[in-house]
Amino acid sequence: MTPERKNIESLLTDYFRGDLSPLEESVVEQWIEKNTAHKKSAGEASKLNFLCESLFMDRTTDSRGAYKKVSSRIRTAAVHRALTRLQKFAAVVAIPLVAASIYLFSSLQHQQNTVIEVRANTGMVSEVTLPDNTTVWLNSNSSLKYPARFGQGKRMVELSGEAFFDVAEDAKKKFIVQARTAQVEVYGTEFNIEAYPDSQEIHTTLVSGSVGFRYENSVNQKVITHMEPNQQLSYNSATGSLSLRYVDTAFNTAWKEGKVVLDDTPLADALRVIGNKYNVAFVIRNDSLRENTFTGTFSYQTLDMILHHFTLSSDICFRKTPPENRAEIYGREIIEVN
Repeated sequence: MTPERKNIESLLTDYFRGDLSPLEESVVEQWIEKNTAHKKSAGEASKLNFLCESLFMDRTTDSRGAYKKVSSRIRTAAVHRALTRLQKFAAVVAIPLVAASIYLFSSLQHQQNTVIEVRANTGMVSEVTLPDNTTVWLNSNSSLKYPARFGQGKRMVELSGEAFFDVAEDAKKKFIVQARTAQVEVYGTEFNIEAYPDSQEIHTTLVSGSVGFRYENSVNQKVITHMEPNQQLSYNSATGSLSLRYVDTAFNTAWKEGKVVLDDTPLADALRVIGNKYNVAFVIRNDSLRENTFTGTFSYQTLDMILHHFTLSSDICFRKTPPENRAEIYGREIIEVN
């Protein structure tokens, strides 16, 4: 290898990255045009550059800043300059360029198809930021699945349990939450969804913006209901029935701050919220108790302390069912209410 060729080939990587001065670029281009062997070397260098960029991007998927920087550089610099310059010797580099492009596309597809799952442990609240900058809070014993990269046209996630969503606005990509048999469709808003697997009820509470609740009604028709701020929608997946009412959204979203906020709240609703937080299932044996309402705020109290407050303020008795006499509901401890 001649000294000239060795010096030129050492510049090829920088050439395809666009890191050379105009004078150096001119020297490299003149060298490439000299003969077929030089063009072949340039083609191999182009392929290597593409592969290195792709691998680096794949390893930085977890860092959005690094990912955006690399992908932007690939789109606006490497791809554009390489395609423009390689037109002069396309016949030589066609195969390497196609191979590198396929690898890059496969890498992006792999990232898009990768599913991430986040879970919140019992009694805990987890916060996660999605690839589009949407923020999600997960309540106790809840999980969320989402892709490492959202595809074209929509942003879809899958929820089991309860979550509060602060959705980043994107008019071109609808945000969809799959909650068992129903879907909530939004573009940018704040709302709460409760869809635990041990309940036939799905509750959606809209804080701001607008959402559409898509579900299957009692005659098995796919329909969509639109909600207004401060409304709560309750859907029974077994019967297909649906109801809408105006509520105090603080009651349904206080859990993400670690609180239980009751404001003249019916017993069944209060126990549902408490049960979600502490991973227990309440079974009301005396239907007359359902007429009772409660007011108060609980922040860091234990479950036993909260139930003690209920007992002091009413004639309600709570009894934990012995393990040998109960069938646990999705791992939840059962507490009878009399």
